[in-house]
Amino acid sequence: MKQPDSAKKNTDPQDPEILRLELEREKLAIEREKLKNEQQREKWKLWTKVATVLLTVVI
Repeated sequence: MKQPDSAKKNTDPQDPEILRLELEREKLAIEREKLKNEQQREKWKLWTKVATVLLTVVI
């Protein structure tokens, strides 16, 4: 049985819809990386505060 055209997978790399989706995926990947970096920064800030408090208490 033959599939209708609408059921075929669109694999044309120049298709505007595919290009738009790839761009969106790239934007999301960049945003995810930024959030990870921000999370890491916040973690370091917290650990720096903890270390400072511990050193202050010990000394």
